[in-house]
Amino acid sequence: MMAAAAMIGQMEGQPRRSIRVLLFGAEEIGLVGVRAYAQQHEGEISNHLLGAEVDGGGGRIHTLTSGVGEAVVPIVREMARLIAPLGVAWSDANDALGASDMSVLGRAGMPALNFGQNSNRYFAYHHTPNDTFDKISPEDMRYLTAAYATIFYLAAEMDIDFSR
Repeated sequence: MMAAAAMIGQMEGQPRRSIRVLLFGAEEIGLVGVRAYAQQHEGEISNHLLGAEVDGGGGRIHTLTSGVGEAVVPIVREMARLIAPLGVAWSDANDALGASDMSVLGRAGMPALNFGQNSNRYFAYHHTPNDTFDKISPEDMRYLTAAYATIFYLAAEMDIDFSR
């Protein structure tokens, strides 16, 4: 997510709306960081245009699922066509709440996207001493970055309410 935000930040044309990258701690012990954020920003969750999370390791994205208002699904589907060449399929489910941390905000009403990732190798290292960046494929990371940067640049540029 930070690489996608950095990519957008380096573009000549900046999107009309702000993109906020949230970093939370203490997920595995009870989503402590995001719960504190949600409580602190309780009255502002409706200002969060659209959220997503990378929490499946560094594996390549294979599916995009939305969790937006029914009227906006066709627009998000069109946005997804731009990342289809990266091997990302569209899911018609429209039931995304956001992964792990972001699901707290999704349940609080924030529209969300879930990017399904190939996590086959992720749990061989997850939370072990070998859970280090050298296990991430640079090519897969480029695909992740490109997909997130594309979708969130478009979302921030459009004058669309993604609410459910």
